[in-house]
Amino acid sequence: LEMSTFVAAPVCARLLADLGATVIKVEGPNGDNWRQTAISCRHNHFGDAENPVFDIYNTGKKLISLNLKTEEGKEAFHKLLSQSDVFVTNIRVQALKKLGISYDDLKDKYPSLIYGSVLGYGEKGPDANNPAFDHTAFWARTGFLLDMAPITDDYHPVFPPSSVGDNFTGMTLAAEVCSALFNRTKTGKGDYVRSSLFHNGIFAM
Repeated sequence: LEMSTFVAAPVCARLLADLGATVIKVEGPNGDNWRQTAISCRHNHFGDAENPVFDIYNTGKKLISLNLKTEEGKEAFHKLLSQSDVFVTNIRVQALKKLGISYDDLKDKYPSLIYGSVLGYGEKGPDANNPAFDHTAFWARTGFLLDMAPITDDYHPVFPPSSVGDNFTGMTLAAEVCSALFNRTKTGKGDYVRSSLFHNGIFAM
């Protein structure tokens, strides 16, 4: 079960789908924000009904819309969750707590669940609850952009290729999820795994 937006966490779920998982992606009433953002990246030869920049990260998934702020939406979500091996999200922890679906909220109710989370800057520190994107957390804050730039008298920051950090982070989380699933075959217990844009940027650099 996936509840995420934009790229990093959807990459993880897309890779799991490629490996044979049945993936159900839960979108809010207005859909994943990446649907609209991706349209601006679309080449002119694609028609209005085509959105390949969204599709590439969501191929192989079943897509549904739920409003988790309603009792009906929560009930449907938990019904899906009760039948799931893995939950993947990139929603900020404070928002997950408000919805009652943080790891701490779910770990006892679903003890065999693998809970996979994409974070921006990790779980601790002054930026833990800040929103983060590929360009900010992976590229800029790690110093990657400075290392890539030719240092000249008219130095300008390099504009990074989009979604590279997101893909790196999604792939890392997919590996962690697979490791946790394997461990569950030995222990019967679920786990909490997470992958951070900032930490992956430091590692990659």
